[in-house]
Amino acid sequence: MWVPPADPTKLSEHIDFPKVETRPAVKANGSTPVKPTNKKPTIAEKLIEIGTDERFVELFHTWEGDAFADVYVDGHRETHPIRSAGYKAWLRREYYLRHKGSPNAEAMTQALEMLSAKALYDGDVYAVYLRMAHVDGAIYLDLCDKDWRAVEVTEDGWQVVDEPPVRFIRRKKMLPLPAPEQGGDIPTLGGLCDHLNLDPNSQEYKLLVGWLLGCLRGKGPFPVLGIGGEQGSAKSDLLYLLKRLVDPTKGGLRGPPKDDRDLFISALNGYILAFDNLSHISSDLADSMCRLATGAGFSTRALFTDDEEVVFDGQRPIAITAITDVATRSDLADRSMLVHLKSIPEDKRKLQEDVYRAFDKARPTILGALLNVVAHGLMRYPDVRPNTLPRMADFAKWMIACETAMWDAGMFIAAYEVSQKQASTNVLEADLVASTLLPWIKRTTPFEGTATELLGILEGQIDDQTRRRKDWPKNASALSGKLTRITPPMRKAGVTIDNQDRTKKQRNITITYQRPADDE
Repeated sequence: MWVPPADPTKLSEHIDFPKVETRPAVKANGSTPVKPTNKKPTIAEKLIEIGTDERFVELFHTWEGDAFADVYVDGHRETHPIRSAGYKAWLRREYYLRHKGSPNAEAMTQALEMLSAKALYDGDVYAVYLRMAHVDGAIYLDLCDKDWRAVEVTEDGWQVVDEPPVRFIRRKKMLPLPAPEQGGDIPTLGGLCDHLNLDPNSQEYKLLVGWLLGCLRGKGPFPVLGIGGEQGSAKSDLLYLLKRLVDPTKGGLRGPPKDDRDLFISALNGYILAFDNLSHISSDLADSMCRLATGAGFSTRALFTDDEEVVFDGQRPIAITAITDVATRSDLADRSMLVHLKSIPEDKRKLQEDVYRAFDKARPTILGALLNVVAHGLMRYPDVRPNTLPRMADFAKWMIACETAMWDAGMFIAAYEVSQKQASTNVLEADLVASTLLPWIKRTTPFEGTATELLGILEGQIDDQTRRRKDWPKNASALSGKLTRITPPMRKAGVTIDNQDRTKKQRNITITYQRPADDE
């Protein structure tokens, strides 16, 4: 028989009660005390500690939701996408300096995931730029040198700054620019025309300088530069030199873009898109070029294997070279400046290496002279009030503000209008409907009737072989679409097309012709 102990408090000494786990004690402030541990931080934790050290790093993100980091290296600031090779290299460098080792791939991946999250959810929001930025009335040009310096241009002039107030990112193929120098003659832009082998009073020279100043403005819309000419006119060399003044890259010019995705990748990795020896521009590619030049937005799939869409919401200067005029789509032609080069005589040809060497030696003073013109444009731009503006009105206003630093007022716009007229002529000559309609309406004006009636009349102006071509409209609906597309260039040729009159039963088209004043 069991007898309880005399002292009930000793009951536990005689009975084996089951152990019950209790919750940890809670401090007065509500926090749970942390048990001391001797566990060493992992490699990923060490990387995260480095990547969040506010003495050297600031994590942030853009409005588009991309994660970035500002890092301070050797006295200057660098900006890198967190998942980029540049940021990974900085992390490895800091890890080695602090721990004398190299992080493995798994630890790097874990750290980058955490740092990206902190940039997105804890970081501030900033904009990032590629090569050029136009912010708060000032323009910044990234020199892409090892010290991450930039040129700051205001209405008072320009200067090289060690830490610009804007954040620039860099791509692998971008090359440094030489620091600009004062002393280049502004009217001749430090002798630029001599290096381009052009008459400084020629229309071609004015258009090329205008395109350069548009690039240096740092924001669009940008006119698409089309450089044409026969073999031996040094089209490719000229475009290469122009690009080296603002946005030099490894490899120089690109081949023709294969499709929209190829164009999109070019826009992500460079400021100036320079394409050499184009023989044809498809309708889709022409539309994409227009959107890039004017900033209407551009999108493509992230990968061919998924449905995710990547959007590029920005603007890029575009330049192309071709033996024949390839900007034959009306919308692209309206946004283009066309320069036609003459063949260089044999007795005036030079070795390419000599031309490039002399140009590179003159680049600092040429760039300095161009930046002086940009400052002049910033000063005059707010007061420019033109009565009329051509297509690409923002660019035209910018050039009106800039041109008086080099030429008499109105000289650039005159050259630009001639180029626009030539572009419209090229469109009309390349379009089968326009080239058939124009001579007929000049003899017959006016016309009023249905698209079906007009199609029957126009088919009477061509032969059977032309009628079977793919670009000839096969029905009234297709003709109406063609007329809508060619209406702007036809208007410049004196032809007015009204394709909107509609009755309950049919749509009437009215076409009239009046000889343009500048053709009289």
